[in-house]
Amino acid sequence: MASAITLIESQTITNTTTQLLIFGGIPQNYRDLVFHIGAGSASTQTLTMRFNADYNANNYSCVQMSGSQTLGAVSRQITSDISIPFTYGASLDTNGNAIEVNIMDYSVIDKFKTMITRANALTATDATITRWNGTAGINTIYVNPISDNWTINSVISLYGIEA
Repeated sequence: MASAITLIESQTITNTTTQLLIFGGIPQNYRDLVFHIGAGSASTQTLTMRFNADYNANNYSCVQMSGSQTLGAVSRQITSDISIPFTYGASLDTNGNAIEVNIMDYSVIDKFKTMITRANALTATDATITRWNGTAGINTIYVNPISDNWTINSVISLYGIEA
């Protein structure tokens, strides 16, 4: 049986002063969440996410793999947010990127949450596996470029996946 996908919310950037996006009041009746991000920023940088306003420096851990035509890298970090770093030319830059973020079992209250991120740009690809050490259901997600604003017409959409 195929899973149904339902658009929960989509935000289109209409001005150059937008930085932080908040997806709040997320319904708890889906199995998983998926973000589709077709976006750019005024400068090359990292995109971050946080769940339920959790800024605890030890609650997010990730492993990232990056590759381009000439370089490859793997890194591990424990941070106060979910860093989606785009190394080696796959940055969230003015050319835009295709990014997909899968958040598994976001509404369950008896286990940590796992997230898989894939980002593709013209010259590179990145994959990040993240664990959030929170057992609360995720009802708010904060998304933003670290140090700059989104570019106009960037589209960030959140979908629910039914079991």
